[in-house]
Amino acid sequence: MTTPAQNPVRTIIVVDVVGTASPASRSFDRVELRRGVYDVLRTAFTESLLDFDEMVTEDRGDGVLILQPPGTPRSLVADQLPERLAVALRRYNHTRTPQAQIRLRMALNLGEVLNDGEGWFGEAIDTAFRILDAQSVKDTFLVSRNLIAVIASARYFDEVIANDPGLQPELYQRISMHVRTFSGTCYLRLVGEVYTQASQAVSMADGPVPELFPASALATLRSYLLLLDVPNLHALIRRALGPTIPVPSLDHITTPWNAVQFLADFNPGPDGIPPVIMFLGLLAEDLDGPTSAVIKEWVNEQAHRLHIEFTMESSLPGHATTPEQPVPGPPTPETKVDWASDAPALDDHLSRASLADVLAAQLRDVRGRAPSTSFLIHLDGAWGTGKSTLLNFLQLRLEDEFTIVRFDAWRQSRLGPPWWALLCATRGAVACERGAVSRAGLRVAEAVVRARRVGAGVTLSLFLLALLVAGLAVFLLPRIAGGDALATLAKAVTAVVATLVTLWAGARVVGRTLLWDTVRGARLFEQSTPNPMDQVAAHFDWMLGKARKPVVFFIDDLDRCPGSYVVDLLDAVQTLIRDTPTPTTTEHSAAYFVVAADGAWLRKSYEDAFPTFLGSVSTPGYSLGYLFMDKLFQLTVPVPMPSTRARTTYLGHLLNITDTHGDGDLDQEITAGKTALAGADDESQILEIFGAATPAARDQLARDAALALASPQNREHTEHSLRKFLPLLHPNPRNIKKFLNTYSILRSVRTLEQNTVPSDVLALWTIIRVRWPSIADHLETNPDAIRGLIEPLWASECLPVDLCDLATDPELRAVILHPHGGPLTADLVRQCAGTEWQ
Repeated sequence: MTTPAQNPVRTIIVVDVVGTASPASRSFDRVELRRGVYDVLRTAFTESLLDFDEMVTEDRGDGVLILQPPGTPRSLVADQLPERLAVALRRYNHTRTPQAQIRLRMALNLGEVLNDGEGWFGEAIDTAFRILDAQSVKDTFLVSRNLIAVIASARYFDEVIANDPGLQPELYQRISMHVRTFSGTCYLRLVGEVYTQASQAVSMADGPVPELFPASALATLRSYLLLLDVPNLHALIRRALGPTIPVPSLDHITTPWNAVQFLADFNPGPDGIPPVIMFLGLLAEDLDGPTSAVIKEWVNEQAHRLHIEFTMESSLPGHATTPEQPVPGPPTPETKVDWASDAPALDDHLSRASLADVLAAQLRDVRGRAPSTSFLIHLDGAWGTGKSTLLNFLQLRLEDEFTIVRFDAWRQSRLGPPWWALLCATRGAVACERGAVSRAGLRVAEAVVRARRVGAGVTLSLFLLALLVAGLAVFLLPRIAGGDALATLAKAVTAVVATLVTLWAGARVVGRTLLWDTVRGARLFEQSTPNPMDQVAAHFDWMLGKARKPVVFFIDDLDRCPGSYVVDLLDAVQTLIRDTPTPTTTEHSAAYFVVAADGAWLRKSYEDAFPTFLGSVSTPGYSLGYLFMDKLFQLTVPVPMPSTRARTTYLGHLLNITDTHGDGDLDQEITAGKTALAGADDESQILEIFGAATPAARDQLARDAALALASPQNREHTEHSLRKFLPLLHPNPRNIKKFLNTYSILRSVRTLEQNTVPSDVLALWTIIRVRWPSIADHLETNPDAIRGLIEPLWASECLPVDLCDLATDPELRAVILHPHGGPLTADLVRQCAGTEWQ
């Protein structure tokens, strides 16, 4: 047992929860409420520069006892904590129904505390609980519209608050109190006024707020839901909550009945439909048989009781509105299933064209800001995700402004050196811009330049050819002058023609072997020239200068090539084209690249090519493959996952099912949305406008929203708002640029997926993606593994062996638990990564 002499004076904080729900609330609600309270406390303490995990805490049912570590400044609690608690509570209550909203009473005291192994105790703790329970304090708080009641003991007020004007002692009200055998005074301050309409504000004086559904109705439903096994339960909950409500952890929800208890506390979304109603509607659609019919009937009955315009046939996502009186419609179109080709699509049915618009705008912006600097984009996606289709759409948007060099890496991988194939493709694209005469001139000019580059071998060959021509002339001219001039001239012409044919054949042999016109010539050049790659790089620079427009390379199917060819080709891109050894002498010398390939394939190729460096260069969370990718590409673009509506539409296209009905209201909503997006000033407004649209309208507004988010004006505003996260990055310009570029493209891609993840959350995820990409990859496929980073004791259960050390990395934990956007949860990871969020 500890003694007072061993324990210095501590700040004692006692927090008690005041709710509006009925005392007979369901036990499941109490569990969710407790989880919410601890989330609020952690957030508020962190934002007040207090580490909640360093506090000694003891759960007391509806409240918690918190002991500040010795040596911590006492004023921090009274200074920032009340206001930060109010902010965190507003965020929590905003998405909850009135009966699920909470307020807090917080008592503050100073004194010595003891611990006998069973718990903490002492007179100072007793005093804190007594002032917390003072009836006069409760009565004052009861009729107020404030979120927080701060009750300071006389000792805490006199020693901490009274002598510090910065703590505003004038805001505290002196109150006399009597609790059991304790009489004295305390000081009360009310914090966090609720700025809502009087009809919506929470007031304890009004008594418990009635539940959304009567107990008898819930009892009828409970027996059906407890026995159901729903594999996609969490996905249905997320869909019911919609994109505007941050989804807390769902790990504790195991049955549909738990989900109903959980969702009953959430406010209706923009459509006015409570999430619990939406969930039950989705569940009924997911089931069949008698249970589905019972749930549908229950939902329609409760919707009618609540005066909600909701019917099972019209309000669920994907259902068309049914008029009250049936109107005969056109005959159902005949479903015709044709064979579907696997070739890249030319029509946009999965919003790939919208991403092409964003990438085209990005390339134009880079070209305008830094015309002499190359820019490499990695289009990352697994096989079959539509990378080639996206390149087709991108080419249509750039071909008037750029010279497009299409390069099929798989087709070229068996022909010759990668640099030779790239050079041939470049020559072909540059020549296509010219007429026949100009192309011939380009060919002659290139031959002269290449002859100069290959050096003595070609010079000697040309000298010998010239000497041979001169010898023939000396031999033939005297014969032409005498004898039968006509016969002699005929023989001479025949001899000269034969000689020229021989010379032409010889010149072609020289060209093919020494001027790189063939694979054999390219390899011979590599073997016979002292510094061949310097000459090749200079020739690429010359060739790019002959292009009449900026050159952009589209490299496709690289993830079908052997690893050695992948490395050789990307090294050629890096050293021969992107980083040219000679100064830029023409306007169009900078080249741009879009490489469409599975990132995992590229990283594995480099790791296989340099196995001896794996242990010495790689770091936890940043493997060797990522180091090479980071050096190569300025921007990595994940191929977006199509939304549910987009997939449904695409399936209808494959089945030749078309919707020929127009919707006037939808057209008006789309027009108004486009106008609003065009006038939006910053990212928050764009996301608000886009998120408030109906699902059908979002399909049409996604492109406009993504382009608005990618505009230079919005990028500048966004970069300014993201500055608060820069301390979490390495302090070098490249890292900061990559963070800003990655955030911008992720925001556009997630928007095209109709996924309005909160900005601060996406910023934290972007930092993890930039600094610890291996962790990001693991979390994308295993979102629940975030638990191992939040609670390091679970690291071995959640993370691979090579990533376990990161569970205690203070810099990574600072990102995951950051007060702005954190802590990151499994559901937030799903939303950031675009997986299973719908």
